[in-house]
Amino acid sequence: MSPTIKGFEKRKGFRFFFTSHDRGEKPHLHAEGSGGIMKVFLKDLAVEYSRGLTYAEERKILAIIEENQKLFLKEQDDLISKLRLENQQLKSKQSSLQQDLALAQRAVEWRKTPFNFGSDDFDPDDYLTHLKLMLYFLAAG
Repeated sequence: MSPTIKGFEKRKGFRFFFTSHDRGEKPHLHAEGSGGIMKVFLKDLAVEYSRGLTYAEERKILAIIEENQKLFLKEQDDLISKLRLENQQLKSKQSSLQQDLALAQRAVEWRKTPFNFGSDDFDPDDYLTHLKLMLYFLAAG
């Protein structure tokens, strides 16, 4: 995911954006245009790399970043917060799905086992759990 910063889709011919896979690095952004790309760290405006850009284009990009440095830092913080929240939500959903799968697997196993109400090994608690699982899956299905 490479979200473009709103209002900077084509600022002086350049697109300014973050990449979501760069979360472990210090705050930076990317700028591309004129067939080239540049990566700049936001706090000290240090250039990590520049490929395919002229010196004049690099100067334009650095001037735009310097002028909007606080905005870019805030945008990156907002993006990282959003990605963390989405990650937490996905983990929660995954956990819920794993619990549902475990219940489904138990229900399938119990469905294969006939309940003999008259036998000595009949367990009413198992039978009630079985009924609850069946009702759960009927309601969910």
